[in-house]
Amino acid sequence: MNSPCLAVCWARGNGIWGIRVYHGLAQGGILESIYNFNPNKSQGWHSGMVFADADKNSGVDCTTGGSATDQYVNLYYRNLTTGDLGHSYWDQPNDVTQSGSWNYVTENNAASEPPANGSSIKAIQDPGQNNVYTFWQGEDGYIKEGTTALWPPSPVSAPQNVSTSAVLEGTRFGTTYVDAENMPLLVYQNGSGIINGATVDRNGRVQARVFLN
Repeated sequence: MNSPCLAVCWARGNGIWGIRVYHGLAQGGILESIYNFNPNKSQGWHSGMVFADADKNSGVDCTTGGSATDQYVNLYYRNLTTGDLGHSYWDQPNDVTQSGSWNYVTENNAASEPPANGSSIKAIQDPGQNNVYTFWQGEDGYIKEGTTALWPPSPVSAPQNVSTSAVLEGTRFGTTYVDAENMPLLVYQNGSGIINGATVDRNGRVQARVFLN
């Protein structure tokens, strides 16, 4: 299946210690596959949640982190039912005798700038702050960015345009965090197929642009 719908994240803590993989299903939706290292949980690979309302033909990404009492897995995708940015999160108490649960965040701020069908979706954490930067391609072709808290999970801020024009339809994104600049770097293809990059500050403002070819 030719789809950007694949993501992996890792966490080590009292509540969550292991790997989470999210991928599109041929019959529709997104499947969570879990590998636990925690001796108090089921060991090895096993299937977790199926997100039936998630678009298998669009992107997905995840982040992990938590507080002194709870750990979270945040999952971002395109909601196939509404067409909006979807945001589900797993809330796992650090007391492993307690059960965790999946919950849903209604992304009101992003409703006016929904992901395009087939859009990549990337989310990256700020290791020095409780911030998550989420990127997607809007229906107008521009790359959007919204910032939110890693925990407790909350809606993204009003989306900002990262690209200065519409980019290549269905472009794939690459992201990394630049510690020296304290901001994420996003790499994508513009409308002419040129590889571009942009760094974004904690308020969602583009600080620098680079052209790689």
